[in-house]
Amino acid sequence: ADPAPPPYPGAEAVVDEAKAKADAASAVAKSLATHAVVVFADGLSSAVAIIADAHVHTVAPDSHEAAAVVELLPPGLGLADAVFVGGKPRSLESWSALSVDDAVAAVEAAELERQARIDGDIAAVIASAPRMLFMKGTPDRPRCKFSRKCVTALADAGIDYASFDILSSWDVRHRLKAYSGLATFPQFWVDGALVGGTEAVGTWITTSPAPAP
Repeated sequence: ADPAPPPYPGAEAVVDEAKAKADAASAVAKSLATHAVVVFADGLSSAVAIIADAHVHTVAPDSHEAAAVVELLPPGLGLADAVFVGGKPRSLESWSALSVDDAVAAVEAAELERQARIDGDIAAVIASAPRMLFMKGTPDRPRCKFSRKCVTALADAGIDYASFDILSSWDVRHRLKAYSGLATFPQFWVDGALVGGTEAVGTWITTSPAPAP
């Protein structure tokens, strides 16, 4: 048999570049999803130091992470001039000028606003199908043994469902635990109500009336 033709010149570099950009965007999203106040900086400046309880995410100048942050900034606001509060960018100068009480109040308000927005997104996903599985990966490519076990159980029972890959969204992955009150994944929802994780799904399959496919 003839050998497979080589990939076009530069193909591997293109794939590597795309993966690097995706990894950088994911790292930025993780910081914003898991910290109330985030400063992206190439070092600890004096301006950063005066921000109480700020998470400092160090990025290298001209890096993919720096580029990912810049894409989130409004016109006129540079990487060195911004602070993210509740996931939203604002001027570092104006933020630094706030009193401690005003800063705390702003963080609390921003966090409540962000939680409400993410909760709305989660509710919309749950409402989009009668049965929704929040899992790591996809049904054809589960990315943890518990998600794989859950997918297999549902498939063996012939149950139709939709799924959401929590690895695709740091916001949903981080917030869903509080939203549902369940700290583990996967999470299976039926008609807007939480059934539970892998073991609960097995119980639901054996004890519930046969659902329509």
